[in-house]
Amino acid sequence: MRLYPILVRLLRPLALAWMRSRRGVAEGWAATVAERQGALPARRDRPLWLHAASVGEVHAALPLLRALHERWPGLPVQLSAFTPTGLARWRALYPDIASAALPLDHPDSVARALDALRPRVLLIVETELWPNLLRAAHARQIPVLFVSARVRESSLRGWRRWVGPKLLAEVLAPVRWLGAQTAADAARFARLGATRVAVAGNLKWDARPPVDAALQAEFAAALQARSAWLAASTHPGEEEILLAAHAALLKQDPACLLLLAPRHPRRAEEVAALCAQAGLRVARRSRGESPDAAQVWLIDTLGELTALMAACPRVFLGGSLVPVGGHNLLEPAALDCALAVGPHTDNAAEVAAALEQAGGLQRVADAAALAALLQQWFSQPAQAAASAAAARACLEAGGGAVQAALAQLAPLLETPAGPDGPGCAAD
Repeated sequence: MRLYPILVRLLRPLALAWMRSRRGVAEGWAATVAERQGALPARRDRPLWLHAASVGEVHAALPLLRALHERWPGLPVQLSAFTPTGLARWRALYPDIASAALPLDHPDSVARALDALRPRVLLIVETELWPNLLRAAHARQIPVLFVSARVRESSLRGWRRWVGPKLLAEVLAPVRWLGAQTAADAARFARLGATRVAVAGNLKWDARPPVDAALQAEFAAALQARSAWLAASTHPGEEEILLAAHAALLKQDPACLLLLAPRHPRRAEEVAALCAQAGLRVARRSRGESPDAAQVWLIDTLGELTALMAACPRVFLGGSLVPVGGHNLLEPAALDCALAVGPHTDNAAEVAAALEQAGGLQRVADAAALAALLQQWFSQPAQAAASAAAARACLEAGGGAVQAALAQLAPLLETPAGPDGPGCAAD
């Protein structure tokens, strides 16, 4: 028995009720309820539908979107994201391009959305594997492509358990092209039933995250000439280690400042309490508090991380001192940051290995090792600059996913088609 179709039908009312209850400014789910049911504005221009799950995938997709517009000026595009933060990022960056929340993966919702959009191509960034969406697209002869696709072994097992091997093969086998990030990803997708798989690289190697220059200048002015370091996207269990490292640095430089940005700003009260327990003075960004008299500046806001990295290019990236698996290593590399991580980088093992081999990533196991590394960076700025340059050079050498995707899209976007068939006339 297929569990997935049963679960989808049972859980949709609960999911919609939960979204309606999430009315906080930072949540944004309530505003997307109609779109989650497929209620999208009708289009007649046969757009390319570009979908990215959340903020990280949106940023990764930016060079691809720019390349699409450069190669096919006037190409109609429909953007979507699964999370409200991802959708908000699309709308902030491209307010003139239609965007919407991804419908829930219920047959009625995806059918309503596809009937409204009538896309010529569905292009999915990384791994948003929604069986009902894929099945409905195949039924309408809409070409489906994945770019920068990845799947962990644990996710593979989970999909097999809840979706089932038969349904997975049914929706993956007809996918026109699946550009996997690595050979290991490609092999895992083949095991799931995909038949047209290629190793095409990671979009994030091509991505250059947008930086708000005014916000960067604001942060730089706030830091002044102080020794400062950024701990970004931190998780429970990490902050205590990071605060211990910072306490050691303060013994050498009482003016040193830690910019602490939890992965989830809703944890701000918890993290502020940890700072107080450690005897450290804290200022909170969300309250407009100045860091002048603080030892820790708590960045409990959203959408400011790239500007922070650009202003404070000594970065520890979280989710790596605890077994979360780490976060996007290539974003700080693209922003010329000296980068430190803990031992847990399973989410991007190949990227971490490449950066580490190039000298653009430094691993630390505990507070003492992190404090020693940061002290080196502060006392020997050339060493930090060399590490940042090595990371940037590694990034520059690893691109190619955008061009691979364009090569696959070309026959679809340059082939004339009728109003109900795939493809479109070239602009």
